[in-house]
Amino acid sequence: MSRLEGLWPDVAAEVQVLDSTAGSRLGRLAADFAVGAAGSRDSNFRDVVEDFRAGTVDDQATRWLASFVEQLDQTAWDLQERVDASDAERDDYIRAFGMARAASALSYAIAGDVAEAIYEASATVDDPRPLLALIEESLDDEGDR
Repeated sequence: MSRLEGLWPDVAAEVQVLDSTAGSRLGRLAADFAVGAAGSRDSNFRDVVEDFRAGTVDDQATRWLASFVEQLDQTAWDLQERVDASDAERDDYIRAFGMARAASALSYAIAGDVAEAIYEASATVDDPRPLLALIEESLDDEGDR
């Protein structure tokens, strides 16, 4: 069972039967949503986002992104511990967590794992319903439903 099935079972079922073109489109949509929600000042990350949008992500960029996701996850975990110890602001943790999820959504989209890209994108915001609406609209517009 994918994590997306636990969040949006109907979307997960539809994602499983999409052709590669429709799946790629949804993966891009999820990654773009996540990146837009989280924002980033990191120039290397922005470069990978631009390469992704252009369809030119190479192995080096993919490896860099995987390492970046690990680094962002560690930062978020460290901040969570500091928040628990009253040594950091919760907003700092929320921003770090959102950025980690956005980078992860991009990584999954690049790898072609649409369900995980969508799931990670949903975790970049407090209310993921706008993402769900975009996905449903995209599925409807292309006749994928």
